Amino acid sequence: MYLLDSERRFTYVNAFALRSWNVSAHEVLGKRLEDGLPVRPPQDVIELYQRAIDLQERCEFETFGRRHRGWVGVVLYPHAGGVIVHVRRLLWNAQASDAAERDALTGCFTRLSFVQMQQNVALPVVLALIDLNRLKAVNTLWGHSGGDQYIRQVARSVLQYLPRKP
Repeated sequence: MYLLDSERRFTYVNAFALRSWNVSAHEVLGKRLEDGLPVRPPQDVIELYQRAIDLQERCEFETFGRRHRGWVGVVLYPHAGGVIVHVRRLLWNAQASDAAERDALTGCFTRLSFVQMQQNVALPVVLALIDLNRLKAVNTLWGHSGGDQYIRQVARSVLQYLPRKP
């Protein structure tokens, strides 16, 4: 958790974030979001932060955390002209042991893991390919993070019908 002021400058960073970023408070406090994080966030994420600050409205989104090597959920709460930021790793991310078996964006099995799984299953196996209509329009309207969220929503709706690994 951390706090940003109206200019996206760090005013507070909790101990957990400092430890996970492997920095001390004086290295982060006073720096802008894009300069203080261990990895610079994509421009569309910076714009979401700025929008939440400008409108002073709660905002929630998901983004790929390169440092986390998986998807994270970000919640921005308005606070004194800036925002309180809560970041959490999403539970549906593939675990480290599953990393090669699952797609990082959707959590779906990769082609290689599907082929390997097919060899160990006695029942008939089906591979479903889904064509997402209007994905380009979603990307144009909401940016790539919006398109990614659309893809994840479709994948989640499909994954809920699949059996889980024991």
